[in-house]
Amino acid sequence: GNRFFYHNAAWRILGHIVQEKTGTPFHRYIKEKIMTPLGMTRSTLDTLVFNNDPDRITPYWKKPDGSVNPTKFPYPNPEDNLPFSFMAAAGGITSSANEMAKYMNVLIAEDSLISSESFEKMQSLYIHRPNGYYGATGYGYGLGVTPDFHGKNLISHGGSILVSTAHMSLVPEEGLGVMIMGNSAKIAYEAINESILALLMGLDPVEATPGLYVKQRLLDLTGRYEIYKGIESVEVNYKAGLLYIESETPFAKTSTPIIPEDPLIGETVFYSLVDGVKSPVVFDGDKLFIERYCYHKV
Repeated sequence: GNRFFYHNAAWRILGHIVQEKTGTPFHRYIKEKIMTPLGMTRSTLDTLVFNNDPDRITPYWKKPDGSVNPTKFPYPNPEDNLPFSFMAAAGGITSSANEMAKYMNVLIAEDSLISSESFEKMQSLYIHRPNGYYGATGYGYGLGVTPDFHGKNLISHGGSILVSTAHMSLVPEEGLGVMIMGNSAKIAYEAINESILALLMGLDPVEATPGLYVKQRLLDLTGRYEIYKGIESVEVNYKAGLLYIESETPFAKTSTPIIPEDPLIGETVFYSLVDGVKSPVVFDGDKLFIERYCYHKV
């Protein structure tokens, strides 16, 4: 009870409990008790059903160099090994935007599958995680909970299975939901969802979505900087959510991450860290100050 981390094994344990208590393979139970009553006729964990759908996606594997290759759906078919159907509890459902809309509608206003009391418990914050952009955040029963998303309760969850990515975001109080799914991995859907919800709530989508404006602020700082007559120069590059100062001389090639003093980049003051010692890195308009050097953006 001291630490919390999302882990697929925990979902599989839960799926195993469902399977043992009901005497039904997990994927069949989900189809029978949730998908069919909601009219989600195409949604399935059965990869044979998926492969026989003429309008299915082509999954793409994203390589480290950024290129993508078409590939097969990576999960085994639970129908081929019924005792281990519970392994699918961690992911692998294929669905469509229209059918996920039906699922989201149930999470927004439900009175049939389970009780309203149970839905309220699902969407209540039980496990607190480190504060995020909007303050407190954490986990309910299988759903992420952010109590103060522009004054409203935000319910969300996302996931990726190597060749696809999905993210669901709901503001039940406003009757709003966004679901984005794509056929490759490592896609930043959470910020996109939040910007769409902000737009629907009458807010400026960029200003109201820290994940977007922080990235834009960082990108605005990237580029080539030089001192007088270009005697020294550095490149400021954006990689995986951080800025790196990179330089190359006949003697050395360096790439140094710089950390913002203000995570929301209200001020453009950063620092590098070497053996526990912080060294300031300051952007001031088109100027960049690193130790004794004043660089100018070119």
